[in-house]
Amino acid sequence: MIACSRESESLFFKMLKTGTKKSVKSITMMSATPNAPRFCSIGCFRLGISRVSCLLFLLASLGACKKNHLVSSGPPLSSPRLTTQNASDGPSPILLSLGSSAISWRQFTPITLQYARESHKMLLVYVSSTQQMEATNVFDAILRDPQTVREINDQFVPVLVDGDANREMGILAAMLCSEIKKPVSFPFMMWLTAEGNPVAWLPLDSYAAEDEIISRIQQSQSVVINMWNTDREYIEKNSASDNANRRERYKAPTFKTSLPSENQALLMGVFRQLHSQFDHFSGNIDGMGSLLLTSIQECFTQVASHPALDEMTRQRARTVISGNARALLSSAAVDAIDGGFYTSRSDANWSTVTRDRNGLMQTRAIQSFAMIGQALDDASILSAAEKAMQFHEANFALDGGLYANIAAISLMPKEAQCWSIETLKATLAASEYALLKYHYDWQDMGNVPPESDPKREFFRLNLLVPKHDLADSAAHQSITAQQAQALLNSAHAKLSVARKKLLETSVLPPKVAQAQVTLATASAYASLFAATGKEEYRAKAVTIFAAFRRAFHHEDGIHFFQDSLYPTTTLARAGLIALAQQTALDVYDITLDEAALTYGDSLSDTLVQDYLLDGNIEEVPRSARFINLPITDQSMIFDKSTVGLVKQNLVRLRHLSREVPASLYQAAQINVEKIEQSPLIHSDYLLGLLYQENHAIISLPADVDDEVRQAITRLPLRLFSRKLTPGNGGKVIYSLHRADDVTITDAAAIKALDQPK
Repeated sequence: MIACSRESESLFFKMLKTGTKKSVKSITMMSATPNAPRFCSIGCFRLGISRVSCLLFLLASLGACKKNHLVSSGPPLSSPRLTTQNASDGPSPILLSLGSSAISWRQFTPITLQYARESHKMLLVYVSSTQQMEATNVFDAILRDPQTVREINDQFVPVLVDGDANREMGILAAMLCSEIKKPVSFPFMMWLTAEGNPVAWLPLDSYAAEDEIISRIQQSQSVVINMWNTDREYIEKNSASDNANRRERYKAPTFKTSLPSENQALLMGVFRQLHSQFDHFSGNIDGMGSLLLTSIQECFTQVASHPALDEMTRQRARTVISGNARALLSSAAVDAIDGGFYTSRSDANWSTVTRDRNGLMQTRAIQSFAMIGQALDDASILSAAEKAMQFHEANFALDGGLYANIAAISLMPKEAQCWSIETLKATLAASEYALLKYHYDWQDMGNVPPESDPKREFFRLNLLVPKHDLADSAAHQSITAQQAQALLNSAHAKLSVARKKLLETSVLPPKVAQAQVTLATASAYASLFAATGKEEYRAKAVTIFAAFRRAFHHEDGIHFFQDSLYPTTTLARAGLIALAQQTALDVYDITLDEAALTYGDSLSDTLVQDYLLDGNIEEVPRSARFINLPITDQSMIFDKSTVGLVKQNLVRLRHLSREVPASLYQAAQINVEKIEQSPLIHSDYLLGLLYQENHAIISLPADVDDEVRQAITRLPLRLFSRKLTPGNGGKVIYSLHRADDVTITDAAAIKALDQPK
């Protein structure tokens, strides 16, 4: 479905009368006026035109194509005076991999906009993301179709945008999709005027058949080309008017101050609601979507350990995180061969998963499971987090303490995840095969349940998802548990070698250092240190955070990638600034190094100076705002939300008696009503509200005893504020919300604050 404004309806009918080159199956016109939405869709009109009349009208207009040549007419193209900035210049892996293709992709920069203006062309913008690797299917399909490639190059200024670095474009895609009541998906294509006003847009299904993908693209392009060539001035004027209306609709509502008691009631109500959605039998949380629930897990983990909350609330949270974590660890969510986590499931119960894996989701899962393991004092959950970190290091680490988001493993073919009986017999020794066949319930027809594989994509293929515990499998083979573990390890090693050989034939994406993943890795190591006390984890967190500052924090600010030729495409968006601030606070929690706090303070100033506009946190810095829309990130669309992270950070800084800009604190607020409507997508903001209304602060002198200091740095990350207080009389004071202050004299008392109940 291609969407454009209601005001374009008259032009659309005019275009039908003049004729089109291709049939148009589904075109949706949507009003820019929120109170008067109107849709026009060929085959299903809502304007009082019968379907039969519509069909006859369409056939008549198509018959006129031979007589009409408006498609190739229109204003003559001038010779542009300016050169554009090619996508092949990078540094994004998406741009590097596609920039030298048959399509003349450009970067989204002021010069590209000026080029479009002087060429009298629209920009055709494709937004993609390394968090959805299946998007490569669409680009492959386009490049195999010469007609589509030619049309893109001749009729538009093609622009390729990395939605990870330019996250405002992903947020805008979600906003535009909501206007046509469609889910956002990547790649997302939209047509913009040279002034940056959206004309039309289309989310593409990367899982669709290739001919279906090309058909939708060609039909959409045909309509847009005809609209533009028929009356370019009208389209420019109309899109500007639409965008002005959109600007008013997108403005954040005025924040209504709520009382602490109202905030606390909101928190308790949401936690009860989410607990009620937990399925004790399957370990899943109903209505959570298909992604790994790392933010919900983190939220419940903090609730489970929070000493200011009542025991019933904490126990409910422990039930949820324990059941969910154990269910995931015994499912396809964790790869049995390498220990890495999968990003999302493709069925209801994590029996099957999508094959794309990226560095960001690994770090999110590692941190979540480290926190859960610490909260439950569960060695098996902690071990899973540590093994996943080994997988992360093996695949996404780069020189100099930096990390990439995609690697060869991100494009793993099906044959490297699912195995035929013939391959398994040929790869494994007889004793290994016999044990694993029972352990994983391998079958000649495949071991994926039919209800999890309605399309039979896994027919005759077997996944490595345990169906029996190892002790039972050992007894079935009449061997000891130690012998079974040894056979399991040797079999996995052989399958790992087979997988690596398959990956050697894959087209490897560029492995590019990314600030977001580097920061998330540092925070994941901080959580692993707090949970295990292993000094190497603390050292890694500190080293990686220092590497981030050297590599990505330049004189003009933080950048998403290194060594960019076009700073406007890589300058940090507000979400990355908030993530850097969170990581600085995490590093402080495990080191008590005030230099990290000072850095965190400076990022508050950066947000105020470059991102605060009309009382809202704009996602885009002032120097890179090419689309005149108020794009703010208040909900968790793709990752943690900017407002949610800023809320958490500022509350943590306030608890440490740091100076927090009042304007920024006010901007990092969301109305209670909005959270009540959709609490799931605001779970990171709920954490900030939890910290705000239920503080747990430990005040300590700088020269505190080493053993006590170590115990304080081992407390759960973010939950307990560690406040260095000069002149504290050498005492460690514990301040808990709604409780009297307590003086702590030894490390044992510190450790007791975090004892699983």
